[in-house]
Amino acid sequence: MFANLEKYFSLPDFKKIDFIFFGLFLFLSLFGLLAVATASIEFSDSLTGEPLNFTKKQFIHLIAGLFLFSLVLSIPLAFWETFDRLFLGLGILLLIWFLFLE
Repeated sequence: MFANLEKYFSLPDFKKIDFIFFGLFLFLSLFGLLAVATASIEFSDSLTGEPLNFTKKQFIHLIAGLFLFSLVLSIPLAFWETFDRLFLGLGILLLIWFLFLE
């Protein structure tokens, strides 16, 4: 049953990661986290009573994004080539659906 899954899912090959791009991504993410922290301390304190509430939420979203990034990175290109038309059609349908949402 899981033989087909092993064909599509594997551990990421760290040799193929562009560490300059990943380093820039981390730098910009941490810079954005710093911007959220400095811009929202007073507002968050007056709204929730905790000065770093929005910063903590942003950090949790950053960690979730890094987890999803590593998950997508672990899927070989053959999977994306197999289901590319399906994902494209699903994306277009979602865009049309959100266009008519009120």
